[in-house]
Amino acid sequence: MPEVVLPDGPLQFPQEGPRRYPWDEWLDGEMHELVQGRDYEDVRVMRSAAYQRGRRDGLIVVTRPRGPGRIGLRAIPDIGC
Repeated sequence: MPEVVLPDGPLQFPQEGPRRYPWDEWLDGEMHELVQGRDYEDVRVMRSAAYQRGRRDGLIVVTRPRGPGRIGLRAIPDIGC
């Protein structure tokens, strides 16, 4: 079996890349209208990412179609009703 040699010092992991979405702004409790091509590319990916981020932050995320290429997004605290 080959020997595994680690580099000297602690392992270095890449830093997190630029944030894809401005969650602090979008999940502030206000209704936001997001536009395809400007704010997101694929509506399914955007909605899934918003729901996952909301769960992570203890929020319920609601999205609604607002016309071709537009969705409304709002986050509210999950009070566990």
